[in-house]
Amino acid sequence: MNSLGIHPLWIALLALGVTPAFSEVGEFTVSDDLVREMQIITTQSTPFKKNGRIVNPSIQVHITPTLKDSEDDVSFNLNFDVDGSSKSKGFTPVLGAKGVTSEVTASVSGKFQQALTFDGERLAPGKFTGESTIVPQNISVRNNFGLLNGLVEKQARKKAPSLVQSQLPQERKDLQEKMQEEIQSGLVQATKHLETFYAQIHQVFTETGRFPFDSKFSSKSGTDGGIALRFFDKDEPQKRGPKPELSRRDQIATSGVFHQDLLTETLSKELAGKEMKIAELQAHLCSPSIKSLIDFCETEKQAGALGLSIIFDEKDPIRFKFENGKVSIQINAKNRVGLSPQNTVSSGVLSKAASPKGGELDLEPYQVNISYSLKDGLASLDNISVRGITSTEVREPKNKGEQNHGNKSTFGSVWNRLANTTEFLVSGATKTAIETEFRKIMKDKIEFPIVSFPTKLKAHPENPNKKAEVLEAASLVPMEVKAENGWLAVSAALCKEKTKPLGVSLDKNNRVSAVQPGSPADHAGFKVGDRIESYSSSDERSTALISDVKPFLEFINEHSISKSTSKRVVELVGRKSSGEEFKRSITLCPNQIEPRVDAEALLSLGSEK
Repeated sequence: MNSLGIHPLWIALLALGVTPAFSEVGEFTVSDDLVREMQIITTQSTPFKKNGRIVNPSIQVHITPTLKDSEDDVSFNLNFDVDGSSKSKGFTPVLGAKGVTSEVTASVSGKFQQALTFDGERLAPGKFTGESTIVPQNISVRNNFGLLNGLVEKQARKKAPSLVQSQLPQERKDLQEKMQEEIQSGLVQATKHLETFYAQIHQVFTETGRFPFDSKFSSKSGTDGGIALRFFDKDEPQKRGPKPELSRRDQIATSGVFHQDLLTETLSKELAGKEMKIAELQAHLCSPSIKSLIDFCETEKQAGALGLSIIFDEKDPIRFKFENGKVSIQINAKNRVGLSPQNTVSSGVLSKAASPKGGELDLEPYQVNISYSLKDGLASLDNISVRGITSTEVREPKNKGEQNHGNKSTFGSVWNRLANTTEFLVSGATKTAIETEFRKIMKDKIEFPIVSFPTKLKAHPENPNKKAEVLEAASLVPMEVKAENGWLAVSAALCKEKTKPLGVSLDKNNRVSAVQPGSPADHAGFKVGDRIESYSSSDERSTALISDVKPFLEFINEHSISKSTSKRVVELVGRKSSGEEFKRSITLCPNQIEPRVDAEALLSLGSEK
């Protein structure tokens, strides 16, 4: 893993109260609301015997995380709320097999906290605090003396309380030990659950070491808080354009905003000057950490591909560009001179080394350009083209400080001045072969997927081999995707499995009579008493909401089933209960998703690991 420290210049500026935003190359966030949704329930009901008494506990432990403020890592507490009861039974012999049985019913409660920190590699435990309370509620006795039962029981009842009370400290200690075992079991389950959650939400949270930038985790408590992972330049800070503004911020559960430099510099470091088959390029371009940012790679069309060899440029092997709603990739490579009719791509290499003058290998440069357009939350493939470059155009690239960082005028570098004449060094047949191979590995459409995961689990400590049960699940649904000024920004909303698309109930006067907690309406600020007066969408004009709410409900249902992110955005106009006018833009939760199925599959995958 790369250093989590920050460049000395950054530290100096922080000391002066200055924030050099231009040095940031990426930021990934998870909201506090989403973190608090992660819950585990575990129970202890296995009888145990200690000091001659049989104890039957019935204890439930409810585990929830809460974030703490930290500038250096993700810091939070796991809160253990313990509640339940216990029944114990003991036998005191008096004469042979004759004796007195005492039973004690006690209430059990407790609150504990386990401090944890997450640094991108693992969860590290901190201080454990808390206490439990075990209070006897009822003490009963019985005996097996037959005809003397009444007399013995009368005497036993007099002595039982003091006898049992003398045993209670030890019994309480035994029960507390069991509670501690249960809490430790819950801690193991919670830690495993959270690690799987971090990896599922964003692979970059667990693979920061791959990126050639300094990284820093932080956490903030409260409704406007959450987890943040930021990447910064390691060396000289680069000036970059402003980040895109994301809409409907109250609904954002996770977001990723990263500059094209994050991909360009990461992959350039891995590809520069190397020769590799296209299968190897695919392994770099489609690694888990890159795929968690944007998934370019096609997995169903690979048959017959992957034989092409690519010789990457030593200085400028690959560039990404995020601009004007487009995502572009520029691959700068070289082809060996001397391609013969028999020496084609199907033979396994683009061209074999010829025997040029002087015994040195001649290489001809070419450029592969791949372009996607963003619309409705999808990136659709526009074009894959190959262009040759004349030898007179090859020059040394600009120094790092002059490289492109979202500025149109500087995007052109060594490979951008393409030949305007017919004197291309790469033949038409070769270019067609290269384009064909790249089309086999690049997706026609890049979807920013819905990610589902368990939010509430029930663990089974009495049977460690039994998979945890998913009690509740949720999905992260893409809201908005933007490519501007060299930045790619993606946001997602949290939609729980029982959440309605909008999440409001209306009375006969079109006033809100109920708001579903955690729903889009709840995040947008709707309150009981608000009145909706009209509704519209990007492709429909405003419609007045009169006494009949049926057309409005049909409108919500119709837009909630759309796969298009823009068509799931509705505009609602009305007045608050105070009389103040409001206009709210809301992204509806899709009503066709089933997060429970995907959440259980994810849980199975995590348990196999």
